Amino acid sequence: MEQLILAILREKDKLKLSTLYQILIGKRTSSTICYAFFHDLLAYFGCLTQLEEESWYHTCQKLAKRGKVELEDGHISLTGQMNENRADFVLPGHINFYRFGKVDGVGWRLMQFFVQQVTTNGEHRSLENGSFYSYEVQKLLASRVGQAKEEVYVELQEAFQHFSDSEANLLARTLTGNKQIGETFYQILDDDLDTLTKRLLQANATHQFYQYFLQRPDSLIHELLKDWYRMGLNQSLLLTRELFLAGANVQEIAARRHLKESTVRDHLIEWAVNDPNFPFDSFDFSKVASQLDPLPLSVWLQNYKEVNQRERIDFLSFRLYQIKRKHEHGANQ
Repeated sequence: MEQLILAILREKDKLKLSTLYQILIGKRTSSTICYAFFHDLLAYFGCLTQLEEESWYHTCQKLAKRGKVELEDGHISLTGQMNENRADFVLPGHINFYRFGKVDGVGWRLMQFFVQQVTTNGEHRSLENGSFYSYEVQKLLASRVGQAKEEVYVELQEAFQHFSDSEANLLARTLTGNKQIGETFYQILDDDLDTLTKRLLQANATHQFYQYFLQRPDSLIHELLKDWYRMGLNQSLLLTRELFLAGANVQEIAARRHLKESTVRDHLIEWAVNDPNFPFDSFDFSKVASQLDPLPLSVWLQNYKEVNQRERIDFLSFRLYQIKRKHEHGANQ
């Protein structure tokens, strides 16, 4: 975990210690999600769901005693000496626990089961017997009679050409076909690696795979994963989105769905974080823009309480405008 902390901090001035912990365990509140988005930390959202708070603070304090990080006023940052050597701490570049982490294992098991079914003709013991896996695979095979085997071969071959050799080989070796019995990720990865590093390397490969086919809606593999992609989303948020796009406002959605208005606002905020094509034009940002734009600090890093003390502004408009501007700016590299 120490290397993870140091790698996260390498591009950051300082981060809130408590909020960084909430991001790592995946505490799904709009404030935590926004903080992660504004500080380019969504990739790590929920990567350590079992991390105990006591263990977290203990690890940070150990790093501070060894002169690697500074802890001050509830914030954590690299020391000056560590900042000079920050290039030594690099994390895999394709992980996205926020989007895929919650259902990662299910997605890859579905992919493994599908490849086995289309290539082995029942010659090996079935990898799965769960109804979800069987239904998704049989539904797809029924729509692609006699075509699925060739299609999946071509699509996998094309996909793996976009990955590094290590990532492509890692994924390919877990697949079962006529001439190969798939291995587990932990059988393939170096025994000398710690559990967290193995988890990150596995996620780096599978998350890149999911993202690749998410962007190819006409592919066979996207069709296989289509329902699974939806599983990883906030289902209640999707209902709110549907009503909002139909013209309902926050108050009307809350009344129709028997939700608190604050919950509906949280849905809109999370939707906006996830989707740069969010209908920002549905909101009037003129007042909040006049308050935030002239300040030297980036819009998405400004504090609502401080801005609101100068002139009262609507919190939802404030947050959505921050998200809009962050999307326009893009991720820090």
